[in-house]
Amino acid sequence: MKFLISKSRILYLSIFILLPSLGFGQQIESSCDDDLILDCYDNCYPINWIGDGVCDNGFNVPSNFMCEEFNWDENDCGISSCGEGLVLDCDSNCVSISNLSDGNCNYNDGINFSCSNFGYDGGDCQEGCDGGLIPDCFDNCYPVEWIGDGVCDNGYEVPSHFWCEEFNWDDSDCGVSSCGEGLVLDSDSNCVVIENFFTQDCNGSNIPISFLDALNNWHCNDGVFTMGYVASNTFNLNCEEFNYDGGDCNIPACMDPSALNYYEHANMDDGSCIYQNEDVLDYPSVLIDNIELPQGSSPKGLCVLPQGDRIYAGTSTGVVVLSISEENYSPVLIPTNGLIYSCSSSIDGSYVFAANWTQGKVDVIETSTNTIIYSISSGPGTLKMKTSNNGQWVAASNHNDNSVSIINTENFELITQISVGETPRNIDFSDNDEFLYVANWTSGTLGVYSTSSWNLVAEVDVDYWPQAVCALPGDDYVLVGNFGFDLSYDHISVIRTSDWQVIARLQTGAGPEDIGFLGENSEYLYVSNWGNACCFYTTEDLCCTSEVDKGTLTIIATPNFDSIATTQNIIDEIPYIPYIQSTLKTVHLEGEYSFGLDVNPDFSEVYVANKVSNTISIVGFDDSDSQIVDCYNFSVNLNEGWSMIGYGCENNVDAEIAFSPIVENIIIAKDGYGNAYLPQWNFNGLGSLNRGYGYQIKIADSIENYNICNH
Repeated sequence: MKFLISKSRILYLSIFILLPSLGFGQQIESSCDDDLILDCYDNCYPINWIGDGVCDNGFNVPSNFMCEEFNWDENDCGISSCGEGLVLDCDSNCVSISNLSDGNCNYNDGINFSCSNFGYDGGDCQEGCDGGLIPDCFDNCYPVEWIGDGVCDNGYEVPSHFWCEEFNWDDSDCGVSSCGEGLVLDSDSNCVVIENFFTQDCNGSNIPISFLDALNNWHCNDGVFTMGYVASNTFNLNCEEFNYDGGDCNIPACMDPSALNYYEHANMDDGSCIYQNEDVLDYPSVLIDNIELPQGSSPKGLCVLPQGDRIYAGTSTGVVVLSISEENYSPVLIPTNGLIYSCSSSIDGSYVFAANWTQGKVDVIETSTNTIIYSISSGPGTLKMKTSNNGQWVAASNHNDNSVSIINTENFELITQISVGETPRNIDFSDNDEFLYVANWTSGTLGVYSTSSWNLVAEVDVDYWPQAVCALPGDDYVLVGNFGFDLSYDHISVIRTSDWQVIARLQTGAGPEDIGFLGENSEYLYVSNWGNACCFYTTEDLCCTSEVDKGTLTIIATPNFDSIATTQNIIDEIPYIPYIQSTLKTVHLEGEYSFGLDVNPDFSEVYVANKVSNTISIVGFDDSDSQIVDCYNFSVNLNEGWSMIGYGCENNVDAEIAFSPIVENIIIAKDGYGNAYLPQWNFNGLGSLNRGYGYQIKIADSIENYNICNH
């Protein structure tokens, strides 16, 4: 056991005193006894404690060898240098050590020292909670001043939960007060036992009875700890007693690992599996390469020049330039003195606009020289960039300032700054540049702004955590990626622009971050998925220990949204389009924390930035000539009763013709919207079967080797 040898001092100091780098063993003169050495705090400790397998960080133990002088206790603290005066922080970002123990708790995407390796920022961050925060009834961190502030923090209507006896029922903010140990006053002011207000969830924990209102709310309440971001996940209804949260925790998809569209998080096989054959798919679908970036780069976003010859990737240390067309091209780093979160090219490719998160600026890079020629003040936490289709403007979302900056691309001057919803993330312009779309992460809305006045036109509720935004050609629909944190809630909200209504949901992979499309009419959708939907920090939180190298790219055949819009003019229940009706393939990128994506202008390749694995994935065609996949050569076995079958034939065909070989055996066939084909009643409400969609069919007797395309 380590103990204090000389020089009394208080443990858990909040300030590190970093000595000048003298080199290992080159100490200033001291009165240390033999075999002792001055540590980073100028206290005497045994020299053999350096590199002995115990992290001497001056916080968990009194001795402190966690500084550059001692090579971070010879790696005992799990900290490594990534350059002079730079270290890899808790999120593997390469950051300056000068930010450690600077009196502020560094706890964000740009700089994160709030983990045990760094002694919770040398004491600036409280262990388990940041400064000014306190663990609530569920041990999530929230401001202490929220207790008794007049708002009921019950963990359901709001994420914070101070509604327990420990906090005097949020100091009566919830209208509940104690009248003795284990007793509370009910609505009639009777003193009753606390159990009358609570029931037990699947873990046996007491939860307010009101939490059962969350059953079947289209969100899986499974008790997974999510860093306090999703309140309802702090209790568990995912068991048979609660019918697996009223069915919300059931995830239907293909469960066969050998299938193209295998979804590893599924727990119900929906019969949607699609398999490869000898032909080649007519859209980019193969992981061609993973380009390694320098350690600590941590790429978050990227953009491709309109010429399709270069990629600009935003990283923790600057912008990395990669050549697509040249062989043996060495990546070029453009230092930016800050973390670059995303970028967007001018329409002629002369400039790249980079979102400098750390500096709160937009760095303008001249692509002919790869130098920064302007830095435009934007706002705190500049996050996402987007250039208008007419090339006149470039927009930057300011995540920490609830604003979007609009910049003139000709003179690089700020035109205006729009106040938007809470913590804006991805942005996009409509195809005709009439509207600017803003995904407001915390507000749970899509903000629609007129580009003629930059005023708010509409604010659309789009479920949990809107992240990606993609306006489709024709301007009839705009897509919003929703990050659900619980796998069952990760999807795309499809918004009809004629009345700003959500008319459908598309299933994606775990944690959709970015959306792109291929084809002049957006025939295919591409979605990059984090792969760690249960929490933000894949290396720090227990719930993500199995979520390594799980980044994926979901490829979706764009459904016919017009058919939904005509039949769903008044939407009582938004239809959910699962894998069986849309997903063509899930590409495993062999990277972790797959983030921003971009599409080559000629639609030949898709590029994805993988934050934690420091790679850029290239998804394209394989070496053979591309042609339409021969889906119509597949046969399946249909069991008596209900089955699900995908329609992959070359042409759309009337249901009566498609099912004619087995019509005597069919009881009913229907699509995902309830439209039915009932041959015994000579009723065909299905119309034609559409390529890429799936259908449910109920038959009287089993059928072997049925090919739906043989009719």
